[in-house]
Amino acid sequence: MADGIFFSPFSYKPGLLELVLQDFLLVILILLITAFPRIYSAVALTTLARKTDVPKDWMAWIPIADVYLTAKISGVSPRFTVMVVSTSVLFTLSALLLLLGSSLAPKLRILEDLRLVESASIALAIFGLAFLVMNVILWWKIAGVRQKHGWLALLMLIPVVNLVAMGFIAWKD
Repeated sequence: MADGIFFSPFSYKPGLLELVLQDFLLVILILLITAFPRIYSAVALTTLARKTDVPKDWMAWIPIADVYLTAKISGVSPRFTVMVVSTSVLFTLSALLLLLGSSLAPKLRILEDLRLVESASIALAIFGLAFLVMNVILWWKIAGVRQKHGWLALLMLIPVVNLVAMGFIAWKD
């Protein structure tokens, strides 16, 4: 012991534990915020599939397949189902391209010339808007199948309220 300083293998820098705990709690919070709506909507879609006698209710738990299941529950034509699923896939691909392009653009000079980020942003906006419109149409029809007011589908455009509307359509008899 020199000058009153004691070194221990178990000592930690002040605040390190708090920083780790803070980061851990932030990750848990983000997971809860993103996982809860996904799990809730999967349970609601599973319930809707069972109540409307649509087979393969397990598809509610698989991304993209849940869009197909939603279309089947609504009873739309196969052509509209293909349009909805393909729009969902293109929206997802545009989002991934935007994420990759924006993270790689500073590193690769080629991407700056191709304007990948701008193209992906435009595609994301177009496919996102198309998917929103199709989603409202699907939920309007699902509300009709469940003998609820179709205007409930408009509530699907409002975050958090969409979960309440989805639950009302699925579980209110």
